[in-house]
Amino acid sequence: MAEVSFSEEEWSDRTFHQSSCGSESTVCTIGNSPKYFEGRASAMELCYASVDGNITAMRNLLENGADVNFQDYSGQTALHIAAASESDSNVAKLLIEFGSMVNVADKMSRTPLDVALASGNVQVEEVLRENGAKIRQARLENEAIQGCWAIDRKDVVIQEKLGCTLKNKIFKGKWREIDVVVKFALEKRTTMARKHSKGSSQEGKQDCGTSAQQQYEELLHEISILQSLRHPDLVMFLGACLKDEPIMFLTEYMPRGDLDRYFRAKRKARQGLWQPPMHQILSWSKALCRALSFLHGCSKCIIHRDLKPLNLLLDQSLELKVTDFGISKLASGGTCSEYTKMTGGVGSLRYMAPEVVRHELYNEKADIYSAGLIFYFISSGRDPFHEVGKDPEKVLNQFLAGEEPRPTVSDCPGCLRGIMHDAWDQNINKRPSASTLYQQLSAIPAGNACCAIS
Repeated sequence: MAEVSFSEEEWSDRTFHQSSCGSESTVCTIGNSPKYFEGRASAMELCYASVDGNITAMRNLLENGADVNFQDYSGQTALHIAAASESDSNVAKLLIEFGSMVNVADKMSRTPLDVALASGNVQVEEVLRENGAKIRQARLENEAIQGCWAIDRKDVVIQEKLGCTLKNKIFKGKWREIDVVVKFALEKRTTMARKHSKGSSQEGKQDCGTSAQQQYEELLHEISILQSLRHPDLVMFLGACLKDEPIMFLTEYMPRGDLDRYFRAKRKARQGLWQPPMHQILSWSKALCRALSFLHGCSKCIIHRDLKPLNLLLDQSLELKVTDFGISKLASGGTCSEYTKMTGGVGSLRYMAPEVVRHELYNEKADIYSAGLIFYFISSGRDPFHEVGKDPEKVLNQFLAGEEPRPTVSDCPGCLRGIMHDAWDQNINKRPSASTLYQQLSAIPAGNACCAIS
């Protein structure tokens, strides 16, 4: 029987199992061959060894011809199984070394990367991404249909442009008689989101600074997280259109904009520093804590990793909600308080925790650090580390040199200083949980005289 080869896409669409038979590497598709059963047995042994993380057994099986790309009854390969288990990165590295296909999909249209993201296996996720793994768009399309959040593009009217980030382009829109925000990724090929805006031939020429493929992948990642989250202190996800390019998703429209721009407008109107009244400081700070308490308390803990005033939006009543989950991560093992090896140096420079700057192991307490700096911003009306100037890299360089600078708490109301000190404690383990921060903030009377700034 002649050898048969498949492309990775063809492999994903097969309806039968492949198994290498003996040294001739012949593909057997007939289930009554002794060599077929022998090959299938060794491939299943490889799957079991992957779950156990038994590198020695895996290498022995692979060197003796075990089929690294064998798919079981559900279409999963050993790499899928490694991604779903608590295997470390060495298991995935070994499978890829022997030719495991990183983008092969199982019968649920899930790639190994999809499985790793769902399982919170950060170590395997990093290895897969380094080797070209992609989120399976077909899997998200199926979930959109099943979850009733698939949106027909013709039902969305694109209006004025709201902004452009390093990741995407954002427009105001109208969908089924309500105002919405429409977030686009760049197309994977050449056409930009500008073709969907009306009368905006010039504004679409702005380059947001990152590759179309990177934006595409990040938006898929954000959709995969957002579609499962529901909380009143998070900007509401309404649905997505994944069928055509550029892919897009819709969220509720927050008419008062982000917190950073709101403060800038107040400073401009006042011609100087502006600080909100204490009841507003507490309201915004507690809303942030409630959102973090929800994210960190999910069955698969979510670390936001990019908390900053630009990602805190205000509705018509000035209620605060958290947005932008483009670089959020599921904690390793799915639970918080475990130190996790994740990408360092991600997020906004001014609000980034020292352990993230230094590419150290970190957990959800990196979000708590950022929250402490946001409390400072809200209560003082100043940017954290404003005294060093407009370049936040000066602070990052101090962190990298082993120093531990912090904002000047005397800029803030006295009753908040201890809370901020705890939130940005140098010892990660001493930083309180979001729930504890909320309780501390709730104990402060909005009109307490001790909150005066000295």
